[in-house]
Amino acid sequence: MEERNPFMVKKARPLVLGHRGVPLLHQENTLAAFHRARELGVDGVELDVRCTRDGQVVVFHDDETTRLTGVAGRIEDMTWDQVSRLRIQRDLFMGKAADGSDVVLHYERDERIPLLAEVLDELAGALAINVELKPATPNWRERHVGTRTARVIRDAAVLDSVIVTSFDFFKLHALEKEHSPIHSGFAYDDDFALVLPRWISRLPDLETQVTEIAEGESRNREALVNRLFEANRIGRWIGASVVAGEHTLIEPDSIGRFKARGTAVGTFTFFPLEMTGVRHHLSDEAQVSRLRELHEQGVDWIETDDPVRAIELLERV
Repeated sequence: MEERNPFMVKKARPLVLGHRGVPLLHQENTLAAFHRARELGVDGVELDVRCTRDGQVVVFHDDETTRLTGVAGRIEDMTWDQVSRLRIQRDLFMGKAADGSDVVLHYERDERIPLLAEVLDELAGALAINVELKPATPNWRERHVGTRTARVIRDAAVLDSVIVTSFDFFKLHALEKEHSPIHSGFAYDDDFALVLPRWISRLPDLETQVTEIAEGESRNREALVNRLFEANRIGRWIGASVVAGEHTLIEPDSIGRFKARGTAVGTFTFFPLEMTGVRHHLSDEAQVSRLRELHEQGVDWIETDDPVRAIELLERV
């Protein structure tokens, strides 16, 4: 069958995905943000999902609900009826800027939290969608998020519009087991080496493979993470067809190596609104240069907090 998923096919330039929508204009992970992305001609969006206590897959980023809604709690401890009553606030603390100051965005009105099924029903086919399964403490009990997300995607019949990525290989493994035709893959950031040991200790067969790579590297953490990214043993373990990596991990020949294996490659996050947890603070000029380099190397998609600007830059290349 001919491949039609936009993430997987050859294209003139990378897909540009709005990170959680168009956060400069609408609250993150809301239908308003996704519809605005479509109106602006953005190629697609990245969104985040979690499961409610009664098994509904909702589009929401944080572990806790306080930052986004002003109400203390956790999505996984609430029913969908409870979550559906919450609203994403008009004034949102996003994190810290490079100078340490608070980043707070202001919006015209509050917004509700959508179900993944709603988003797919309204926008799959009009937007390319990267569904991110949010990571949790490494535990097989969390794998149901992957299973239920796979069912929502399968039931919506949107395989030609959607990929799934995650920093949580337990959830990805469950997703692939439930519905293997979904294009999915592991995501690597440049702090991966810090958290990897407590994850792979749960999977001795994978631990052996990754340890072999680690022992072959120096003590340079970034070199280790780059090798883990390129080897993508975790992605191979889950049967991945895509891979996502922080743009600082991608070497000039990385993308070609993945494509030789039939793996689509994406990267994140350009022009970030906040810098919490970002180890490499690139100047605006350096980010523009990096964006163009990755375009020339053939990256399949990029995620950004300013998708309109990214598209304008790429179309000038």
